[in-house]
Amino acid sequence: MKKISSILFFFVLTAIFVSCEIPDYSDEIRKTYEEANGDRTPKPPEPEPTEPEKEEEKEESEPDNIIIDGNMWSKKSTEPLTWEEAFTYCENLTELGYNDWRLPTVDELRTLIQNCPNHESDGPCNMTDECLTNQNGCDYENCFCCGLAKDGFYNKLGDNSPLWSSLICKPNPIRSWIVTFDFGCITTAPAGGCYDENGQCVFVRCLR
Repeated sequence: MKKISSILFFFVLTAIFVSCEIPDYSDEIRKTYEEANGDRTPKPPEPEPTEPEKEEEKEESEPDNIIIDGNMWSKKSTEPLTWEEAFTYCENLTELGYNDWRLPTVDELRTLIQNCPNHESDGPCNMTDECLTNQNGCDYENCFCCGLAKDGFYNKLGDNSPLWSSLICKPNPIRSWIVTFDFGCITTAPAGGCYDENGQCVFVRCLR
């Protein structure tokens, strides 16, 4: 009986030691094991997050001395204007030490257009100062607008706002010619300044 008890005790003790051994995992199996059981290695506490440093607000400003094709452009008006207000605005503007600003013509506004080949200054659209001031009008065959674009895609100066020209529409003098930079094309707007159901209104950049 003692012999049987001794043998039984030996097997129980052996089973305890076997169950307490760390299995010999291969690297791949160990990785799977750790993913399933988590990494239980004690880690130092993470430092408390500090308040993010406040960045100084930087006002977006246009560069001075904007010169394109030999013409100097003013900064855009801060708000939309009627055609008459735009005319007076440029007459009275003093910027960068100059006071000889004026409203640009359509030809001059076309020098600002980019990425819309028909309406760029050397494009095939025939809507020029010469024909727009002619009672017979222009040939509009190659003057279709480009697709809607944002972020100043059609404007070398980088904004979408429509801009007044100095030219009044001959057949309809209550309208004036503008360049709209959200579509990169030439059109007209009421002299009152807003020209569509969404209240799109016209700004001005003067030229010297």
